[in-house]
Amino acid sequence: LTEGAYYRWREAELREILGEDFDWFSQVFHIDAFGHWEDGHYVLIRTDSTPEAAQALGMETKALEQRMETALKTLASHRSQRPRPRLDNKVLVSWNGLLLTGLADACRYCGFPDALEAAVSLGEFLYGLMEPEGRLPHGCAFGAPKGNGFLEDYAAVMEGFLHLYTITLDIRW
Repeated sequence: LTEGAYYRWREAELREILGEDFDWFSQVFHIDAFGHWEDGHYVLIRTDSTPEAAQALGMETKALEQRMETALKTLASHRSQRPRPRLDNKVLVSWNGLLLTGLADACRYCGFPDALEAAVSLGEFLYGLMEPEGRLPHGCAFGAPKGNGFLEDYAAVMEGFLHLYTITLDIRW
């Protein structure tokens, strides 16, 4: 499969599917140099709010909302006939260490209570991946640790644990 194949569109394909709606749609979703992905393919990108887009098109906001809903449903129907992207189910330890830092910071600086619960849960997951002597895997798939941890894995997890400690004051972290 080609990267992004499920989500990208050719201009001619959009013209055929959308018909007379293509002109306004191409303005709203940047079927132009800004939205060009590669090899004549485009990704749908919006930079204006619906009221702003409606004003630029000389339309009522409600009318544009209805037309966008219809057009997007039509495109979703066509896209559903494409092969779906494969699922990448691996868990990278370093990325989860970075997430742990972000969750702990979201709790500490923004006061999000759900972030604390998520951070502690993720911390427990990462702690559970460690071998008794403290070795980390690089990742895991289907719950089984895979590979030896790299420096980035250790650095990200240690930083995440330190941030988790600052919000829980639990010496375990």
